Amino acid sequence: MSQPMVLPEKGCLHAPFFVFLKPNVELEDRVVLTLLGLETHVRTEPSRGTHGSEHVYLTSVGGWLHVVDDWRYTLWNRGHSVVEAVARAPLFHTVFSCAVGDSDWSYGFALYESGELRRRIEVADPFYDRKRHRVDVDVGAPLQAELPCEEVGDDPLDYVLALARSVGVVVEHDVAKVRCYVPPAQSNSESRRRPRAGGCR
Repeated sequence: MSQPMVLPEKGCLHAPFFVFLKPNVELEDRVVLTLLGLETHVRTEPSRGTHGSEHVYLTSVGGWLHVVDDWRYTLWNRGHSVVEAVARAPLFHTVFSCAVGDSDWSYGFALYESGELRRRIEVADPFYDRKRHRVDVDVGAPLQAELPCEEVGDDPLDYVLALARSVGVVVEHDVAKVRCYVPPAQSNSESRRRPRAGGCR
């Protein structure tokens, strides 16, 4: 039986990749999923059990729609072109994406406004040594809250989420308002594993 999802102490979902969307109009989840190339995903109940599986969380906070990737980097692995395609759709005023590595010090973020790329940076940590980091992408003028790579702290996730807040994103999540979507095959498998009413057999 799946366990109820809980939030870390920081009050936001713990994930390696976020896409924050500020839409011009009210959008249904299905529209966003289609833009992300996840049109076949189906809704399921979020739980701790989804942590290691393929899924995407959606939630709305303060006028922003949050897209939250899984720790398999399913959405991130589709490439930045997915974020770019969403950002260029005439549905969003602002799009901010950010990502971090799972065990290294790498990070990246991108800001689009009215479909135009304003800032993007990708920092790699190929040697697991932040002092030997490598900047692979550096486009646009630095954000007001941005720091030189050398001044970023030990936790890049804290840093990129602070940048998200600096452009207006409210990075707080309410479990009751989180929607979880998974691939159809995974949804069917989870349904088969659920115990029948009256207990397990």
